[in-house]
Amino acid sequence: EPDPASPEHTRFEANRSDSVTGDYHRGCPCQEPKHWQGDLCEMNKFDEMMQLLHKQVPDLCQVVAMDRNFDLFSRVWCVAELVEALHSKISQNVCLVSKDLLDPDKGDLGIYMRLATLSVANCSAARQEDKDLIISKIEQAWGISEFDARLQATIFGPHGLLGKELVGFDVIDAAARVAQRVKAISESEHIGVRANDHNVL
Repeated sequence: EPDPASPEHTRFEANRSDSVTGDYHRGCPCQEPKHWQGDLCEMNKFDEMMQLLHKQVPDLCQVVAMDRNFDLFSRVWCVAELVEALHSKISQNVCLVSKDLLDPDKGDLGIYMRLATLSVANCSAARQEDKDLIISKIEQAWGISEFDARLQATIFGPHGLLGKELVGFDVIDAAARVAQRVKAISESEHIGVRANDHNVL
């Protein structure tokens, strides 16, 4: 459980409660051992599971339900899964509350700036151990800078989540940084994939 004084604890409390009744969700009543981390844990192997499903399930698609404030991109588990999907060539569809959120004349340009400078190093998780695990895998496989470039391609690239929705995005300064990051990652893919690139994490 996160520190009660931390913002993560507020999110933790919200996630473990029924949003209608306010009651806590019931835990599994079975007597099987629960593994929260390590090799026997079933919750920390999403990358391997996504790769397996992509091979075994035709037309597999990742559906991304985006919240109004795009806070999904602040969660380390979420951004890692998004990049894994792009790398594994899993089709992605994004569901937005409203396309007005991405209209520079109607939406908040601060969203563009925040996403354009997004780094996985600044993302959070309910458990610090989870973030440490994901960051360590990223550092071993890619390095933070290269992963961040792929994250930008996942969000803003021509086949990215928001690439087709960003009407007028080229008129803001953040576009230059995005273009540079996407170009860098695109060039690296043309040069060749490293031996361990079959695992994003």
